[in-house]
Amino acid sequence: FWCGIELDKPHGKNDGSVGGVQYFSCLPRYGIFAPPSRVQRSKSSVSRHSWSHPSTATTEGLVKLHEGSQVLLTSSNEMGTIRYIGPTDFAPGIWLGLELRSAKGKNDGSVGEKRYFTCKQNHGVLVRPSRVTYRGISGAKLVDDIC
Repeated sequence: FWCGIELDKPHGKNDGSVGGVQYFSCLPRYGIFAPPSRVQRSKSSVSRHSWSHPSTATTEGLVKLHEGSQVLLTSSNEMGTIRYIGPTDFAPGIWLGLELRSAKGKNDGSVGEKRYFTCKQNHGVLVRPSRVTYRGISGAKLVDDIC
């Protein structure tokens, strides 16, 4: 496990990517990766970036996924923007409508006769929140259970 951290000042080594893989997004030189043993919560200021370990971190109400959030679709290692959060006609529960950066999707934001959002053809997917990560945290932990 590694923690991806966005710094307050440009003292880092990257923009949240390593080896061409984007794990999170920040300005160049504001990102670093560190083993969990070297990371601890800051006592002087708590922000949405102050997490102790991605696999056990709780959001404590500070971060929730929302339309416009940039997430990683873990199954295809593709970055996408959330364009829809909510129920669907085809299955129960909460779903995320993602607009992918590349044409590796399955639709244009509609499934069957229902339009959930709009994007270019083959840039859209609807997935469960557990299929995405936001700054190393499973999307399933970052949505409100509204259904």
